[in-house]
Amino acid sequence: MTGATVDVDRLFLCGLPGSGKSTVAPLLAARLGWTVVDLDLVIVAAEGRTVEAIFREDGAPGFRARERWALARAARQTQVVISLGGGTLEDPGNRARVRRAGPALWLDAADAVLAERCQRQPGLRPLLAGGTAAQLAELRRRREAGLRAVGPRVETAGIDPEAVAARCLELAAALERTAGRRADER
Repeated sequence: MTGATVDVDRLFLCGLPGSGKSTVAPLLAARLGWTVVDLDLVIVAAEGRTVEAIFREDGAPGFRARERWALARAARQTQVVISLGGGTLEDPGNRARVRRAGPALWLDAADAVLAERCQRQPGLRPLLAGGTAAQLAELRRRREAGLRAVGPRVETAGIDPEAVAARCLELAAALERTAGRRADER
């Protein structure tokens, strides 16, 4: 299903746990003929440990340091859809890096929807043991400003993942047209 085009080198997907990043990223990559880089998987491959083990053994600061390294590496690649970890954008340096290398799209749904999705995949999200809507509301409170800062919101609740991928391509193209007009005005 390749053949879609955007005038960018890479696309970033961000969002809270359960937002659809892991589902939509491969669909976007297939449409573009690109590859997927999932920051969490890059970290796991480099460390030889699960995300859960890294959090347990090294704490959140240890994991976040590895995340900064993985993002710096991924942001240099081209023809990739980069799926960011849910907390990547809490770090101002990461937000700046994504804005420079972007565009980024924020996948989102209501907290209850995200919680239900997280409960279907126990063990994959160490910060959400149980995956309750209240836990997600707290994560949203901490992370929403960072998510808003890097890109437009794309609703994923009740929408077929292929349709979400198509919407992401439309938004990426629109963002690039806007960026191109701003550059021409300088």
